[in-house]
Amino acid sequence: MAGIALIVEYQWRAFWRRFIRTRRSAQFYLTAFAGLGGGFVFILPAWLSRAAIELPAGQTTSMDAVLWLFCVLWLFVLVEDLSVSLTSRQLRMFPIGLGRLLAVRILSVFCSPVAWLVAVGSLIGLWPFLFARQTVLGSAAALLLFALALVSAMSVSHLLGVAELRRKLLAPAAVISIALGAVFLTERVHGIEQLRAALPFMPPHLVTAISVAPTLSATVIPLFTLVAIAAAVGCLLSWSFRRSVFGQLGKTAMGRTAESALWFPGRFGGLVRMEQHYVRKLLDVWPGLLLVVAVSVASLFGPLPPIVRQSIIVIVFFFNTHLLMNCFGVNTSGELNRYAILPVRGTDVLLVKNMGLAVVVAAQLVLLILTAVWRSGPLEAGAETLEATVLLLSHLAWGNLASVAAPFRMEFYRFASGGPPLTAMFGSTIGSGPGVLVIVLLHSESPLAGAMIASILLLVLAIYFVSLQYSGRSFERRRHLIIERLS
Repeated sequence: MAGIALIVEYQWRAFWRRFIRTRRSAQFYLTAFAGLGGGFVFILPAWLSRAAIELPAGQTTSMDAVLWLFCVLWLFVLVEDLSVSLTSRQLRMFPIGLGRLLAVRILSVFCSPVAWLVAVGSLIGLWPFLFARQTVLGSAAALLLFALALVSAMSVSHLLGVAELRRKLLAPAAVISIALGAVFLTERVHGIEQLRAALPFMPPHLVTAISVAPTLSATVIPLFTLVAIAAAVGCLLSWSFRRSVFGQLGKTAMGRTAESALWFPGRFGGLVRMEQHYVRKLLDVWPGLLLVVAVSVASLFGPLPPIVRQSIIVIVFFFNTHLLMNCFGVNTSGELNRYAILPVRGTDVLLVKNMGLAVVVAAQLVLLILTAVWRSGPLEAGAETLEATVLLLSHLAWGNLASVAAPFRMEFYRFASGGPPLTAMFGSTIGSGPGVLVIVLLHSESPLAGAMIASILLLVLAIYFVSLQYSGRSFERRRHLIIERLS
């Protein structure tokens, strides 16, 4: 245990040293504390009070919602954990056994103050169980549920770190997600009812079922089920951690190979292909693509209202927020210095990255646009293309400024985390505003709607070019600062 304590102690010191020296870390944690703390102070007490009244009567709706909330928060802790803990491969340098390495991996999560805040909130969330019939068993089951959420997220994180497992697991997961999304969109109200029918079999409801059981014998089945799920997830954690420590590294793409599915011609073609290759390795791209595919599959069984497809476009850009506003996040210091050696102007560097992002976003939305042509005609597809163009230009205009002013490191095969939350929220609002306004005008009866949409398009185009020129010159001046922040 002395070796484990020493490693965690140095991780703790390194975290706080980075926190003190990096303004971005302070912004992230202050925003996270403000959001979580405000929710715990102003929202959570009302839910807990309602759950404390319902549990003695055998009702579990409010407590189920509280447990689901904390499960999601524990997943968020693992997303943020990428910036505070050692990776599985980094742990191999320590001459200790695999079990103790796994203990270090788990304990390192709690270097983050966000993890401590969620842990305190989780303990406060146990208060309604004091009024339940099975106080001790219900509280113990809730603690097991929180551990189950954390361990499940860690297992997924480990699996994503192994190239071989990614290839085997991501495709089936994508097919299942698309099928479920298509069924949900096709059935709509009936799909929501089916989702509600499956909730009693979920772990949070098993916890509340244990707490409201009238007798000890009635707790056997839900308790045994929960323990069995926890045991299976624990085995998955051990196996996935072993594979992540000793698994093979992924292969890197070289040149214009078959892996370069998205090709771009011209003088900057090679650089654009490199950007596409990097972007495809970030998980932020894939939820939007899966959502588009699910909507397109649902369209095979019946036409969807145009407003649904237009709203999906806005959601896809929301998923891409971190990519569009942190285009340097995947680059190393050597790659950024190489732009100066080529030589390439700062404006050209931003343009290359914008073109790479634009092609990837187009690949995300092309199936949705083709579905619009089939179901609603070329005019509706043209309107959605116009909306996507406005959204792309407005997001890139703000994204270029944010990429130069506040870059942060992103990890491959992970969701982006660690960026200034206020910058992301502000940028997403600014970027989505013109597109939402276009949607409103498309569905209005105003005779000036066409002229106003054209004006919006020209305005965001002009703002984008101004942003591109200004950000390009800023990149040339701030290259060394950007390299320092990304290192």
